[in-house]
Order: sequence, then structure tokens, then C-alpha cells
Amino acid sequence: MKYKVAIVIVNWNGLKFLNACFSALMKQTYTDFNIIFVDNGSIDASVQFVGDNFKQLKIITIPLTNNTGFALGNNIGIRKALEDKDVDCIVCLNNDTIVDEHWLEELVKTATNSSSIGMVSSLALFPDNTIHNAGLSLENGLEINEAGGISIGYGKNCDYFQKEIEVFAPGGMSSLYKRQCVEDVMAVNGEFFDEDFFAYVEDSDVGFMAQLLGWGCIFNPRAKLIHFQSQTFGRASARKVFYIKRNTVLLAVKYLSLRDLFCFIYYQIVLNFSYLNKNNSHNNKKSSKIGVRQLILSVIKGYVCSILLLPKMLKKRGNIMKYKKVYSFKEWLKLYNRLNVEKKC
Repeated sequence: MKYKVAIVIVNWNGLKFLNACFSALMKQTYTDFNIIFVDNGSIDASVQFVGDNFKQLKIITIPLTNNTGFALGNNIGIRKALEDKDVDCIVCLNNDTIVDEHWLEELVKTATNSSSIGMVSSLALFPDNTIHNAGLSLENGLEINEAGGISIGYGKNCDYFQKEIEVFAPGGMSSLYKRQCVEDVMAVNGEFFDEDFFAYVEDSDVGFMAQLLGWGCIFNPRAKLIHFQSQTFGRASARKVFYIKRNTVLLAVKYLSLRDLFCFIYYQIVLNFSYLNKNNSHNNKKSSKIGVRQLILSVIKGYVCSILLLPKMLKKRGNIMKYKKVYSFKEWLKLYNRLNVEKKC
């Protein structure tokens, strides 16, 4: 079956990445796609560069006047993609990526394997050919204190995964969503990515919602790309820490049972203490780049701001739970725990 694909790329002052990103898309073996380029108010001539240099590609450019964030930027692109009734799949792709020539072909191949597959995750590699992300796992605290966090396969050799496996959700840097999956999520939420998140953790949020609606996610190790990671806010930045902490709390409020919410609070306390453990070399590296004081302030700010958004999240929670099919966190862990996933590779 031939699927028409819309690739949504959100950009904010990413001019230095665009030549490599779009040049790789020109070499795809799967050619039935167009690109929706959403520019978040860049001041670095990104829009003009793409328009001048990639006329061979079918590109719809949406220039915005300000930085709307990853979530809203992608939603704008997704809504535009859905206007085309022939579009079967939507792929969200970061601008700081270089995709393999068979990347889109492999994503579509996996998507067509089963009607229950709604999401497909790529194999994102660092420039040194080690794994950045093979999809997202589900953890007790919705995050973990180790390099890569909930990114499956982080730091392993590029050949570590040899076959397709089921994962909880696709990594946000390169993810395919079937049209029906997108429309189902939007029917519940009114939007695909939660725009209150702005950036970070929105991929896990979509994973929860899609799974609750019965859509599975498959990781394809042959859908490869290079990802330069966190080029907008930086790999270690106070702003990134703030958004991750705030949005992880919002995620918990939306999807976890009351019992699991109490467990979540416990895991977060343990996690935060471990961040400050001097024997943890990974977080020493993080705190040395941000500064321990700034790290603590960012975490506190994230929690405080999450409280301010609680009324909105509780309203969303009530709406989401009308549609739930699976809710027990224990069941989620049994099915999607990181260790169980990696044993299947």
C-alpha cells in the first residue's frame, strides 16, 4: 500500500542545520511526500534559504511572527497537513537531523505492517554513531537519573538493535503518526501535542494518549538518522531542566491514578536527591555546565509553575479518562519497562 506522507519540520533560527537536513530529504528512496516547514519567527534568513535552495522539493512554508514552541509549531504544521485528504501519515522531524536515504521508506514500511500500529519510532544516532534514541520507555517517576533519561538504547552501539520492537512512544526528533491516530488524539484533546507544554515531554504525552486509545508504537532500527540533540536550548541548560521538570509533573497529573501520583511524588524526591549526589558523574557534568544553584532553582521553578497549571491539567485529565482503555501504571510498566524492551532486541 502506498502512503502519502507529510513531513512537518519546525524551525527556530536553525539556518546552520537546514542545508544538511533538506539535502538528505532530497535523496529519499520513498518519494511520495511533501514538507510543511513551520518557521517560529526566525531572524537568521531560514525561510529565504529554504525557498531559494530546495525548489525540487514540495514545500509548504508557514512563517510565524514569534517562537510558538515545539508543540504549537508542530500542531500548526499538522493541521495544515490534515487539510490534504490524501495524506495518510504525518512525520514530525527535527531540523537538526540528517536522515538516511531509506529512512522514510522504512518508517512507512513499518506503518503498513498492521492496522493497530499508530506510531513508528526511528533510530536516532549521535554523530559518533552511538544511539541517542530508539523510542521512549515508561519509568516509575516518568524520568530516570541516568544519561539519556527515558531514551531507549542511549549510548549503545548503532548495531545494538537488530529487529523491530514495540516501545512506549516514538522519540520526538523523528516520529511517524498515522492520520487516524492523529485524528483520534485530536478528537479527545482538541490538539495533537499539548500546547501548554511548549517544549519537551510532549512526545511522551502523545504516547500516553495514543496508547490509551489503542494505538501501538513500533521502533524500526533501519529508519536511521543523525541527530545533533538539543540545539535550540542546549544539551544542558536551565531552561531545558525547567521545562522537563514542569512538564513531567503535568504528564503525571493527566495520566496517573491517585495511588500512582503519590508514588510519582516519592520517585521525584528520590530522583532530585540523586541529582545532587556528588558521586553521580553524569549529573556532576550537568550541574557543572548549569551551576548547582541554577539547577536547583530551575527544578523548583518547574514544580511551582506546574502547580499554576494544575486546574487546566485536571480539566484535561477528566476529558482524557472518558476515553481510557488502559490505566493501571503497573500494567504499563509490565509491558513497556526499559529493561524488558532492551531484552527483546
